[in-house]
Amino acid sequence: MEDALEKVPGLQTDGRFDPQKLQAVVQDKLPPLGFTDAILDELVRDEVRAKKLSALVGSTVVVTPAELATAYRARTRRWTWP
Repeated sequence: MEDALEKVPGLQTDGRFDPQKLQAVVQDKLPPLGFTDAILDELVRDEVRAKKLSALVGSTVVVTPAELATAYRARTRRWTWP
């Protein structure tokens, strides 16, 4: 999770993770909004989960001709009239 946190653009300076920016967010920005640093961990975990889910859903699946034929036969049998 730390890797994902270090890649957040708002926490970088010149393309590198800046721990001072993280500290400033945790100390200055979050408390007035009623949040703690735990919210950052939660947000990063959610982002990692969303990326994994997106990769899974967006991946391609190769269907063999035999699988396609079997699925077609199963569907057409279901809809034929006696």
